[in-house]
Amino acid sequence: MREALRKAQESCAAGCVPVGALIVFEGKILIKAHNNEGASHIPPTLQHAEFLVALEACCLLKTDRLGKCDLYVTLEPCPFCAAILRHLCIRKVFFGAYDPKGGGLVHHGTPQERPPFTGGLLETESAELLRRFFQAKR
Repeated sequence: MREALRKAQESCAAGCVPVGALIVFEGKILIKAHNNEGASHIPPTLQHAEFLVALEACCLLKTDRLGKCDLYVTLEPCPFCAAILRHLCIRKVFFGAYDPKGGGLVHHGTPQERPPFTGGLLETESAELLRRFFQAKR
């Protein structure tokens, strides 16, 4: 989770919403990414950190299922990303800060419609990074 937080800090330094994510496969980090909003005509949702790492993990593992992988992300995934992760059969999602307004794991869908998850890992650090980022934007 600390590595995901480092990626979130890189995202913040790049002027993007500070969210970092990584995929763990067989106990090792397979891929890391951060949000990358604003890149050439690609919708922001398709540049969420968790979407980027899931897509890259499928390419690296040459599969359309991530049943042996876990995702670590600093913010609760949005409903779109949660649905993607479920369809990819990700083993488990671990996230930092809860997102009561935009999160897609805790308050959206039924347990069958979302991947297994654990929230609140390094929650204070993840939430503080987001708070500072948005405060600076105001």
